[in-house]
Amino acid sequence: MFKKSLIFVLSFILILFSFIEYNKWKKPIENSGYSNFIEGNKLVKEKPQEALEQYKIAMEYNKDLNIKKNYEIANKQNQQQKKQEEQQKEKEKQDQEQQNQKSNKQDQSNNKNTKQDQNSEQQQPQQQKQGQDKETNEKYDQKKEELNSILQRLEGNEKQAFKNNEKILNSSENKDSENRW
Repeated sequence: MFKKSLIFVLSFILILFSFIEYNKWKKPIENSGYSNFIEGNKLVKEKPQEALEQYKIAMEYNKDLNIKKNYEIANKQNQQQKKQEEQQKEKEKQDQEQQNQKSNKQDQSNNKNTKQDQNSEQQQPQQQKQGQDKETNEKYDQKKEELNSILQRLEGNEKQAFKNNEKILNSSENKDSENRW
């Protein structure tokens, strides 16, 4: 009878201890910083500005290095995207100005020259414009490849972060440690 009651008490203590350990393990996962980190990872590809905001919130609650790295990568990606848009707008303005200048020159030369001269002058700007369009497309493709490589690095960092967190959790099962991150 004593053995049974002793086993019952020990079982109850073990269950209570397991419940306490589970709550300690679950607490960092339920932390709002961690949930914001995951939300930021989901938004990086579609809405990089919102992902940056989620990472900022996550960094306030959690000092994890992976959050900071992902924030920096997303920030670089966002800046590159803005630069690319600005360059695209500047090129469009320059192209428009060049076209305006060429049309002005053509109007002046049209008044002086014959129809044959007009045809030859129109073909040259078209060829130059086609060459500029090819250069613009090549630069755009290059930027797109750079963004894709950044996204791949982000995904790799996220996977590595989860692996590191799992290792920490596994190694801390034997130790009583409050700081798992």
